[in-house]
Amino acid sequence: MDPAGGGDTRSLAEAIEMVLPGGTITLADGTHRLAKPLEITKPVKLAGPGMDRARVVCSGEGCVVEFWGEGRFAASGITFEHIGDSPADVLVVASGEVEIELCRFKRGVWDKAGKRGGDGLWLHGDVWGIVRGCESTRNGLAGIRITGYAQPTLEANTCRENRDCGITYSGTASGTARNNDCLNNESHGIYLAEQAQPTLEANTCRENARSGIAYWGTASGTARNNTCAQNAKNGIYVGEQAQPTLEAKTCRENKCAGIAYFGEAAGTARNNDCLNNAGHGIYVGEQAHPRLKGNTPQESDTGSGWNIGASIGGAIGAGIGWAIAEAIHAGSGPGIGAAIGFGIGWAIGFAIGDLIKNSP
Repeated sequence: MDPAGGGDTRSLAEAIEMVLPGGTITLADGTHRLAKPLEITKPVKLAGPGMDRARVVCSGEGCVVEFWGEGRFAASGITFEHIGDSPADVLVVASGEVEIELCRFKRGVWDKAGKRGGDGLWLHGDVWGIVRGCESTRNGLAGIRITGYAQPTLEANTCRENRDCGITYSGTASGTARNNDCLNNESHGIYLAEQAQPTLEANTCRENARSGIAYWGTASGTARNNTCAQNAKNGIYVGEQAQPTLEAKTCRENKCAGIAYFGEAAGTARNNDCLNNAGHGIYVGEQAHPRLKGNTPQESDTGSGWNIGASIGGAIGAGIGWAIAEAIHAGSGPGIGAAIGFGIGWAIGFAIGDLIKNSP
């Protein structure tokens, strides 16, 4: 299909109408303009010469291209881009199998008031398959969003400079994200919420405006061999009632903690290296109660020992402080007693914290 009019059809929309199910549409170099969002309901492959050579663009509201139906939707070597100010996602897949390789998704427009649009690639519903070697950039919301029952494999993709997160999972989404780079996004590198439970392997999340990886809701799953570095908040944040398993991660040079637990978060963190972070190596706050085993905290603190010790020390210190204050019971006695008690309590608390920080 040639945008200059030299191909078998005059437009991509016409080519979609004519192609048989399971057929391939080959796009020539150039910009392929859509008069309105393109809906595809039969299995098809869109084959381009390279993401820097072929563009499919649309200024319409809603999306650039949407696939829903049975069978496989495949695309390779194409940039899908929204142009203009109308709220829109870029490429949307609502069902079936995907095989998307070496494509770019760009400039989704987010309507904050209407809560519409903004994602570069949105896979929702019952979607499976693979997205490999793609780039999603400068979108108004997420670079790649996985929702509903979708369970794709995301491999070797780059999600950068998006206005929200690089990759987002929500609903009961699962699948695997492997060897992806999420950098310079204005929120988290990878965000997991609700009951999402994907496996995250060997991803790099760096220089994001919040945390490298963030778990919320009751999100779970396993994250192993990931690198979270130089993020403006934490390397990994685990909040609310999330309970992931974090294994063999490197969390370094983040502005707050390497790994931070809040709320009633649980799960397991084992064999992680948390080094040279501005805050703590591992921070456990509020009612969080993860299991910590074999982690390497940074030299500036004792990792979870510091924080668990702080909690235990505060409780012990309060009791001892008031007991000593009652015993002294004169003039400045309560203040002196509290100070002495808290000092003793903190010392005991830190000792206990160091003992339990790597318990199974």
